[in-house]
Amino acid sequence: MHTTRISAARKIIQRALAAFSLLLLVGCDSVTLTDLTPRSVAENPSQIYTFTLRVAKRSNTITGVSPTIVIDGRSFQMRSGTLGEGLYEFEYQLPAGRDRVAYYFLVNYFVEGNNVQTPGEAYTQVETVQIVRRYVLSLEVNRGPVGARISVLGRGFTTQDRIMFNGTPARTNFESANSLSFYVPALAANANYQVSLSSAAGTSPVGTFRIDASTITVVTEGDTVKLGGKVHASYERKVAERAAWAAPGVNRVEDNILVI
Repeated sequence: MHTTRISAARKIIQRALAAFSLLLLVGCDSVTLTDLTPRSVAENPSQIYTFTLRVAKRSNTITGVSPTIVIDGRSFQMRSGTLGEGLYEFEYQLPAGRDRVAYYFLVNYFVEGNNVQTPGEAYTQVETVQIVRRYVLSLEVNRGPVGARISVLGRGFTTQDRIMFNGTPARTNFESANSLSFYVPALAANANYQVSLSSAAGTSPVGTFRIDASTITVVTEGDTVKLGGKVHASYERKVAERAAWAAPGVNRVEDNILVI
């Protein structure tokens, strides 16, 4: 009888220790959460944006993983992604007039052991995604001579936008919200220049452009630009002259270009 009581007490203690061990396991990082959502996303016409989470189990005793995303205080169930195990996605329809989303991920799961399921949860810190409505996709080409007309593709362009070469403005034409063009300014040839997009909204990098030598020569003396050389059409001469006038601080342009 005495032995039976000791055996029963031992079982109670063992079960208590097992439950305590499970609680310790749940309190540790039983799952690792990795937010794969970029901090900034280019605007798209459908206004639907994908949030992605990776959940890595740190033990084979983890079951019943159930990820949700919390946006504006509302919880949304995530679905398994198609790119691999442990990936979960949620497609969010951005409300009209919004360009920023604050969110965090919450994952519920169970830890199994000794025929006991102990619930646990893990969550990420609050993050913010910025919807970018203005951006540059590409330059049409990345090199050309003075006066060449070059297109820029992107989104969110306005009539106030100006293309800059190392801070020097180029003559810029607004064609649409998705397209600009500019004329290569009268700067030194055989050199690379950092091209940027400037407006009241700020400055955005566009890329690198190399000004190649051409039959047109450009000489700067104080506030005067002297153009020389030969071209095959009068419009080429006009383009070079306009490019020279677009340079900052220019008060006089001497056009000595010959049309042959």
